[in-house]
Amino acid sequence: MVICLDRGNTRLKGALFLEGRILHKFVISAEEEATPEALSGVLKREWESGRVPAKGLSRGGYSSVAPSRNHLIEKAFLLAFNKEIFRIGSSAGTGWKTRYRNPEQLGSDRMALAAGGARKYPKKNLLLVDMGTATNIEAVNSQGEHLGGVILPGVLMGRDALTAKAEKLKHTEIALPAQVCGLSTEECIQSGLFLGNLGAVRELLTKMKQEAFPLEPALIIGTGGLAGIFQKEELFDAIEPDLVLEGIYYLQEINQ
Repeated sequence: MVICLDRGNTRLKGALFLEGRILHKFVISAEEEATPEALSGVLKREWESGRVPAKGLSRGGYSSVAPSRNHLIEKAFLLAFNKEIFRIGSSAGTGWKTRYRNPEQLGSDRMALAAGGARKYPKKNLLLVDMGTATNIEAVNSQGEHLGGVILPGVLMGRDALTAKAEKLKHTEIALPAQVCGLSTEECIQSGLFLGNLGAVRELLTKMKQEAFPLEPALIIGTGGLAGIFQKEELFDAIEPDLVLEGIYYLQEINQ
């Protein structure tokens, strides 16, 4: 059994794996992640929720885009299971290639996304869209090589920026409005956020496809907490909600 953790910009997600298959998933709140001791207790609880004895744990791996939290995660894992957890980073490159000029600068979440996609869709050209706090798009060729990618503000980041900088604008639910030309401030914001992000991602995918795979087909795979809101827009060939966690599992496996 393996436990994998994904520390994003806003939350910590995890999953228990058995032979590459997810048995149990969980999300840890900020309060539960406040101290190593608190997080250790949560990890034990989630492990027990998966109905797996602690002695059945073989190892763990994690990805983090919040370096200030890395020590906390590592100490909590050690307290919970008396084992060290493997951190996905530039050293996690065995059996995996990237054309990034400086692999040290490639975020571990993006590395896990690309590796997870290549593992799940072998011998396929891929454009992987991770829609979270930020939106990351990664190009991976049919040989499993990461060709580079794009980073842009996520849907919620755009909404938060609007409300933070414009006093009269309030937080609005992200949804497709009935018409593009909004007839209220809320509808105008919805139109801009939903259709603006949809248009931006579509244009980037078109340009990336032309550049990376001009004469070959490519699958477009969505993941991340916000990919589902675009499910009806024919943006993705498939949505794989656990692709980053699956990439973390794969990278820790090949680095044992």
